[in-house]
Amino acid sequence: MTLRLACALAVALGCGAGCRQVFGFEDPLVDEGPDFEVTGTHQQHVGRNNALLEHEVTRRVAPVDELEPSVQLSDGSSQPVDYFDDGTFSFARNTPDELYRLTIGGVEYQHTAANLVVDEYIPGRLDATPVTLPTLLEFRFTTAILGTPLITSSGVFGVANPQVPANSTAFDVDWSTVFQLPRFGLLDAAANDRLYVAFLEITPSPQQYLVATSLATFAVTQLDGVTTRLTSPPTPVTRSYCVRMQARRIRALDRLRAALPQFGSFSADFRITQVPGFEHREVPHHVVVIDGTTGSDANVDVRYGTPFPAGRVHTGVAVFGRRDVAIPGVTQPLKLSIVGVQTSPLAPTVGCEPAIPTFDIGIPGALSLAGIPLTVDNVVLGVPNEDLEVTWMLTAPGPVDFTEVLLVEVDLSQPTPALHTRAVRRIRTVTQSAWIPRDVFVPGQRYVILVRTITGNPRAAEGNFATFQYPAAYMQTMSSPFQVDG
Repeated sequence: MTLRLACALAVALGCGAGCRQVFGFEDPLVDEGPDFEVTGTHQQHVGRNNALLEHEVTRRVAPVDELEPSVQLSDGSSQPVDYFDDGTFSFARNTPDELYRLTIGGVEYQHTAANLVVDEYIPGRLDATPVTLPTLLEFRFTTAILGTPLITSSGVFGVANPQVPANSTAFDVDWSTVFQLPRFGLLDAAANDRLYVAFLEITPSPQQYLVATSLATFAVTQLDGVTTRLTSPPTPVTRSYCVRMQARRIRALDRLRAALPQFGSFSADFRITQVPGFEHREVPHHVVVIDGTTGSDANVDVRYGTPFPAGRVHTGVAVFGRRDVAIPGVTQPLKLSIVGVQTSPLAPTVGCEPAIPTFDIGIPGALSLAGIPLTVDNVVLGVPNEDLEVTWMLTAPGPVDFTEVLLVEVDLSQPTPALHTRAVRRIRTVTQSAWIPRDVFVPGQRYVILVRTITGNPRAAEGNFATFQYPAAYMQTMSSPFQVDG
C-alpha cells in the first residue's frame, strides 16, 4: 500500500487529522518517491543459418540476470526496474518528462520517453564456441588466385581481406584475428555455418571497378587452436545483372573534409552487397562489387552477379578517413579512423537501371567533455568530481535519428597502441549530449570517445528503437585521446 493510498483510506475511514497516529508516520503529505511510470519492452532477434543456408531470425526474450536492468534519474537517485518474463519492464520517475538513464543489456538509453521499445539484433548463434587461440585456415588452390580474396562467413560472422601476392596458390588466415561481429566463434558445419571466399577482379578500362568473378564455399568445422586446410576450388560467378551506378562520391568527400579537417587520407567508394533477408542495420553483408576511385563521381554500368545463398541486394556509399596520433613513450602511433556508410535496397535487373546512392547523414564533430574541447592529443583533463557531459555538434548538417556514444580505452600494453573492442560505456541518445559517470574514468588511463550518428530508426525520438526503414546510415568519428586526472 503506497503512502497516498494509505492516506486516502484513512480519510475514507474518517480518521482525518488522526491519520498519523493510525498509520504511524509523521506527515501524511510527505512524498514517498517517484510516481510517474515509464514502461518498455526489450526484445532480441537472433540470426543463424537454417538448412537452406538462409538467415533465419527468431525472437528471444532474455532473462533478467543476463540484461541486468538498472536506472538512474536526473536527480542522481536509482530506482528499481521491474522486468517481466515477456520482456516488458517498468520503473518510476519524478516528473512526466524527466530524463532517465536506463541500462539494459549493456546499453544505456538516456531518454525521456514514457514508453521505450528496445530491439537488439544478435547476428550469430548464441551457442557458438569462442575462439581463444590462434586458429589457422590454410587455403590451398591448384591454380593461381585471380583477383583479391575477400573472406566472409555466415552463421557466425567474420570478415578478412588478406594481402595475397599475385599468382599465388595459397594463403593463410588466423580466425582469431578477423573482424568479428557479436557472438562470433568457431565455424560449425553441422550448425549450417558457412565460409566464403569471393575473388574480386578489376574490370577493364575505362569503367573500372572490383567485382566478384568467382566464389569458393566451405562447410568447415573448426576446433580452437587447430589448423584447417581448405582446398575446394572457386566457382565462376554469372554476372547477369546490371545497374547504372551514379554514386555521389565527390560531395560525400567534400562534406567529410569540411566537417572533420583534423583527419586525412579520405576516401569514398560505392558498393553492391548481398545481405540476409532480415531488415536491420547491423546485418552482415557479402560484397559483390566495390569501387574506391577517390575524387570522382561514378557513372558506370556495373555488371554483377549474386553468388551468395539467399539474401537481398543493397547498394550504398562508404566514406573513410584516418589520422595517426603519437603517444608519449610509445614507438608506434595510435591509428584513429572515421567511417560512414549509407545503404538502400537495390532491385536486381538486367537493363542497367540507374541507382544514385548518396551520403547525406549528419556528421558529428567538435566533441567536448565537461565543456573542454577534445581537440588536443594526450591532454590531461581537470574535471569536477561529478557526472560529466559529452557534447558534440553536427559539423556537416543532415538527418540523424539517434546517436551512439562509446567511451573506449586505449590499450598501450602492446607495441602498437590500439582501441579496446569492448566499450567502457555505450550510450544511446536522441540529443547532442550524453552523461558519463565520473567514477568510470581511471587516472592515468587514456581514453577515446566515439560518437556515431545513425539514421534508419525514424521513431527513436519517441522511444521506439525497433522500427527500422531504409535508407539507413551511420557516421562514426573519434575524439583526440585524453586522460582524466585523479
